[in-house]
Amino acid sequence: MGWGIGGPTWMSDVVAAHGADPTGATDATAAIQAAIADATAAGGGVVFFPAGVYRCDGTLTVTHSHVVLRGAGADQS
Repeated sequence: MGWGIGGPTWMSDVVAAHGADPTGATDATAAIQAAIADATAAGGGVVFFPAGVYRCDGTLTVTHSHVVLRGAGADQS
């Protein structure tokens, strides 16, 4: 499952696993939502945003507990 005693045990990289554009040139909404859906199916986990700028032209929906959106850092993603 996606959530253990110490926190999340499942992680998905939105760029590597779902093809999100880290340059901000194209809309990454579908890729990010797919990563959120995978985290939900795993029972929770981390949707990781590597360093970059992510353009989101649509609405993202998180419907499950224990789904965390986490970036590389304040000045990185």
